[in-house]
Amino acid sequence: MRKILVALLLICTAPKADAELRECPPSPAALLVHGLNNSADIMNPWGDELRKAGIHPIFVTLAGHSKDSSLSEIRHRQWIEDIQSAYQSFRTCNPTGKLFGVGYSLGGLTLTAFLNREESARFDALYLIAPAIKLSARSQSLAVFSPLRSLGVSLPSLAPRHIRVHDWTPIQTYAELGELVDEVRHLSRLDLGNLPVLIFISPRDELVNRMRLSRWLELNKLDSWAFSPLSPKFKSSIPYYHLTADHHSLTEESFELASREMVSLFQGLAAE
Repeated sequence: MRKILVALLLICTAPKADAELRECPPSPAALLVHGLNNSADIMNPWGDELRKAGIHPIFVTLAGHSKDSSLSEIRHRQWIEDIQSAYQSFRTCNPTGKLFGVGYSLGGLTLTAFLNREESARFDALYLIAPAIKLSARSQSLAVFSPLRSLGVSLPSLAPRHIRVHDWTPIQTYAELGELVDEVRHLSRLDLGNLPVLIFISPRDELVNRMRLSRWLELNKLDSWAFSPLSPKFKSSIPYYHLTADHHSLTEESFELASREMVSLFQGLAAE
């Protein structure tokens, strides 16, 4: 009886991450990764569309992005480790199963960095939403605050209240994002050029520069990576055009077209 009670206690007090790893996600599946200082909930509507199409959504919450956590001590390697943990959980159950990735902003950048680091990691396709791989001049201007990061200084969050986790974002966190950008500047995995990838981004995006992103694709010979032909349409009340993953900011028609495009890409490959 004592052993049973101890076992029950261990199960009830086990960390959430361990509980998730004990579950066996089915195939096909997709990892969904949110943006900087965003709640993972921003990816729920995308996950709902995948679920309807028979693709199991796996939501990844990056370190420092829950209400009971802080971003101040988080380093970018921890975000990559979060994706690695979810990836390994899936592959343990499905060594040859179909796996896709959906990443918004920081999530798209981190998915790319993970794949570049882990040569054995394999996805069947990615759908990247305004991936923070090449930043705009506006985003890069935050670098002037870098000398203050050792003082623990934070800036007001740019994310709208309904999707942000914390009201303030540490300068150190922006520096960590910048280090991830540097890490993927020149990709070392040549086979990533064969991975089917669609990039959904507004040409008016203030935080990610589409032209620089296009040059990055050419530089790294990513021949199978392409921009979505869809141009995001937004509601008139949006604060800025980087909110491409937020279905509250996109018009209903624009979200429907983009999610249908994502599902079509994945379903076609899942059937092979």
